[in-house]
Amino acid sequence: MIKKRIRTDYMREYMRRYYRTEQGKKNILAKNKKWAQSVSGRVFNKNYKAVTRGARGKYDGKYFAWLVNKLDSKCVSCGKESILEVDHIVPISKGGWNVNWNIEPLCPSCNRKKSSSLIISLLDNYKLDMLYAEWLLCQ
Repeated sequence: MIKKRIRTDYMREYMRRYYRTEQGKKNILAKNKKWAQSVSGRVFNKNYKAVTRGARGKYDGKYFAWLVNKLDSKCVSCGKESILEVDHIVPISKGGWNVNWNIEPLCPSCNRKKSSSLIISLLDNYKLDMLYAEWLLCQ
């Protein structure tokens, strides 16, 4: 036990010194950037921003990935196939919740057009409701 603690303390100090070097700083920045661009990182950042804005709830990244897969990476609004972004149907700034049933995948251009408005297509909303019900049944 003591030997293990000494080894752990040694490694902790070694890593502390390494991350203060230029190479260590570059490596940690590259690792952080790669994580921030992953699905997990984007979901974490979106949830973090929502919490700081006072939103209630937390959506699941698995649900968003499942939803994108189910829609064949097509935007809910325009149907264009692209890299999709998380959009809150009822914006957090308007009192919306940060939960699974309040997110939709939109392409970047549709997400920018919508901004923080409450434009909701009834057909899109119905389709998302059906997909959310299917998600719940899969769980």
